[in-house]
Amino acid sequence: MRWTRTLSRWLAAAAAGLFPVCLVLAWASGRDDAPTQQRSAGLTSPGSPAVPLFKTTRPATNRPAPAAGSPGASTSPAAT
Repeated sequence: MRWTRTLSRWLAAAAAGLFPVCLVLAWASGRDDAPTQQRSAGLTSPGSPAVPLFKTTRPATNRPAPAAGSPGASTSPAAT
């Protein structure tokens, strides 16, 4: 059982040691002369229209849940 304790400590130390390295590499690779507006713009260009995710939407077919504190609301998760 001792090897599991030392293994977890070794993995934790390795992760803690690699985390700052990853941060420094991400910071160093992110520094370029490109404007930040172009990077944050994403895949769409300013002139392209937005494409809806769904063609049409319709109301939900299920009953809405009772509001908290109303007479039909349950306080216990096992009471459903």
